[in-house]
Amino acid sequence: MILPSLSIKGLQIDLCQSSIIKQQRANFSAFFSSSGKPLPTLLIFILLILVNCPTWSQNISLRSVDDFLIIGKQLSYFEDINKTTSFQEILSPAIQQKFTPCSMDVYSHPARQGSVWFKINFSNHCDADAWLEFGTIAARYIDFYAPDSNGRYHAPILTGSLRGIKSKPYPVNTFWMPLSKAGDHSVKTYYIRIEEQTPFEAPLFIGTLQSLHKHKSTNDYLVAGYMGAIIIMLLYNAFIWLSTREKLYLIYILYLFCSLVVPPAQNSYPFMARIGNYEWWFEHFIFFVAVANSLVGLFAIFYLNLKTELPKIYRIMVVLIMSLLVMGTLNFFFPIGNLVNAFQVCIILLFSLCLFSGYYLLIRRRKQAFYYSLGWTFMIIFACIFIFTINGLLPYNSFTRNAVFFGIVLETWMFSLALGNRINVLKREKESTQQDMLYQAIENEKSIRDQKEELEKEVIKRTAEILNASKELRAVNKQLANSNEKLSEQTANLELVNATKDKFFSIIAHDLRNPFNTIFGFADLLAKNLDQYDKEKIKELLEPIRTSSKNTFTLLENLLTWSRMQTGEIEFEPGYHDIMILFQEAIESVESQARQKDIVINQGMTYYAEVFGDKNMITTILRNLLSNAIKFTHPGGVILLTASFKDDFCEISVKDNGVGITVQGLEKLFQVHNKINTKGTANERGTGLGLVLCKEFVQKQGGKIWANAKEGFGSEFSFTLPCKQS
Repeated sequence: MILPSLSIKGLQIDLCQSSIIKQQRANFSAFFSSSGKPLPTLLIFILLILVNCPTWSQNISLRSVDDFLIIGKQLSYFEDINKTTSFQEILSPAIQQKFTPCSMDVYSHPARQGSVWFKINFSNHCDADAWLEFGTIAARYIDFYAPDSNGRYHAPILTGSLRGIKSKPYPVNTFWMPLSKAGDHSVKTYYIRIEEQTPFEAPLFIGTLQSLHKHKSTNDYLVAGYMGAIIIMLLYNAFIWLSTREKLYLIYILYLFCSLVVPPAQNSYPFMARIGNYEWWFEHFIFFVAVANSLVGLFAIFYLNLKTELPKIYRIMVVLIMSLLVMGTLNFFFPIGNLVNAFQVCIILLFSLCLFSGYYLLIRRRKQAFYYSLGWTFMIIFACIFIFTINGLLPYNSFTRNAVFFGIVLETWMFSLALGNRINVLKREKESTQQDMLYQAIENEKSIRDQKEELEKEVIKRTAEILNASKELRAVNKQLANSNEKLSEQTANLELVNATKDKFFSIIAHDLRNPFNTIFGFADLLAKNLDQYDKEKIKELLEPIRTSSKNTFTLLENLLTWSRMQTGEIEFEPGYHDIMILFQEAIESVESQARQKDIVINQGMTYYAEVFGDKNMITTILRNLLSNAIKFTHPGGVILLTASFKDDFCEISVKDNGVGITVQGLEKLFQVHNKINTKGTANERGTGLGLVLCKEFVQKQGGKIWANAKEGFGSEFSFTLPCKQS
């Protein structure tokens, strides 16, 4: 017969489920019967209550299929430090009195040898089977004792991380054990023995399969979100590493990969453990944690440049990293319990040094330490939330229990920002160095030129004494040779560092000088023979002067525009403009150039539309493309200016039937450092700078520019601009 439970001030004491109480009731009855003084049953109950007072524990009831109960404060525990107490001894009165009520939502203790027994009084009052969840994989061995309907305990359910996946009563990542069946309202006492050698927490939950799966889904989504965020950071930084080949990015990528493996495993999602031997992964888990945290230390060393900035901390950190790796390797030969305490001390010291180094360098105005220190701050805050949670100072829920996930995600984001900021700093330093080198090269060149002039004057002055001063002259020539050699080396370095600026000076030095030579030559000829030439001869001489002047002005205008574009002096004032008006103005600007070669310009725009952009820039683009088309079209040719629309963009094309462009020439278009030497059909010369301007102006307005051409069959240059149609 099963006796009912006695309830006192919200506590329920099960007087019928324990074999201890049954035995004590029999002993009391036998004693008083032998003395000839039978004792009423109620008095026996009272005496039993007094004897068993230390083992009272709060009864847990499941009322609804949706209930999900955190039962930390409703259970009691007994710590078996020597792991020698058997289950029969657990049922004895002496051990029962040692069970202590738990004061936290989640029982926890630091790393140590031994085992813990939990005692749970439970009754199922809902219409579904009840299950108990041990919500972490951090348990090497779990023995679960459940009574049958008569209160007898049989063989326990044996499971745990080192007993493999097949030992689990229910196929989930944590450990679910069956409790009472639906309709079984009796109060039963369950015992759980757990053995672990690492820092230990025991989140215990009770619910139906429906409510347990709902809670598991919340954690699954949280872990999936965490892994998605880390994977995004991993792919982003892998792309940057492939572009830069910087070892700091490789270290960070390896750290992100470890963040995909280790934190989920520490939070009951051991994905990597399913690849190989399940038990082997848990037995050697310290090795993987050691690798992950060593990468944290390496990242700090290289990112903060600790070897130079803080050499003492650098040496200590190297020792800690080596210690972690040694202990991780020893984990293949020794159990976790022999290493875990020293291992934790090394990790705490390493993390403390990482945080201290960041803030110390930030105080010393090292800007690269800002995002790094901010990342560690987030990590420490959320780690504290987790620690406070498992120690009962904060409520236990999916957010607080998994706070480390949020800390790691924020930390990795801050580290990614720190790396990006570091690249910008290095880029600015490189540009500053290049400018200093350019200035120094110019100064050196001027100095050498001055020295050369002085030497030449000295040579002319002392020509008569050259035989007597041969030794001195050889010394001077040697010094001059050394100076020229240094100038050559500096010039070569300058060309490698700043090819674009060299190209700019080349255009000024060569392409502006030649037209001026032409102008000066014909102008000088005309000035000397003005009285002797008739009007036709004068007109003939003025034509190359006019052509060279116009071409030189166009080149100079493009150079100035390109220079203003590079320095950001050109204002960008976008607006909507009638495309037909723009076409007409562009055609009028090159009309005289086309008339000289008898070239016809047609435009295929017959309806109203507006493009969005800066009018001056659009006009410059059209003028340059039309001017190029005229330059490379034979006399009597045709140029077609058209526009078409797709989605919200207008595609404008300038097509000619001129000489076309080679495949090699197409590859060099739109690049300031690659000069195209093709002459126009009337021997016109160009630098390609106009196309560079076109490209930068088109991109400034959100469009694209390209060219299609075939040698001997003409060219077609196209670009897009935002637009709206009526």
